Amino acid sequence: MEGIPAQNLINPVGYANSTTPSFVVNPQRYASWYKSSSQSITGTGAPAFTTITFNTATTPSDIASITLTGGGSTFTVNRAGTYFISVQITYANLNTATFSTDAMGLAVSLTRSGANASVLRVSYPSLQAIGGPSASLSGYLELKVGDVFSIVSNAYMSVAGSSLISGVSPSPNDFDLNTFMSWTLINSA
Repeated sequence: MEGIPAQNLINPVGYANSTTPSFVVNPQRYASWYKSSSQSITGTGAPAFTTITFNTATTPSDIASITLTGGGSTFTVNRAGTYFISVQITYANLNTATFSTDAMGLAVSLTRSGANASVLRVSYPSLQAIGGPSASLSGYLELKVGDVFSIVSNAYMSVAGSSLISGVSPSPNDFDLNTFMSWTLINSA
């Protein structure tokens, strides 16, 4: 029986040398923003876009690289780099009278140099039959200084009703954020 071939332990694959990774992870720069209260979905039609507001941060390590501005719905990038963005949104009070049979979606809408585009998107089938559905979205974005982005829900409401984007659960469950946006700086530009 033949032995296992020797491995190159001096310069393992994926590393520039034996002690330094060929990529940089910067976990000390991160923040999470959430809603302290629920937000009404007031738009109707297909789709009904709602820009999600955030107003409270968890214990962030960095609130300067990306700042929350513009009344709680607009984030401004102050440090260029590759970011990992993660979003979760939870809905409440959905019912068949207010929620249409079409799909719903969640997006990160980015504005750069006057141009606007959805840079991360996800769509889900109808949520009519689900009592408190949630949607999530995550991905890597190369962001530049001056970029501005918002988190947008398109819930395809048939008629306006009491449907909500859920904020923090009531005490003592205040660790359950329900709707939040987190970013982590993976690599500075």
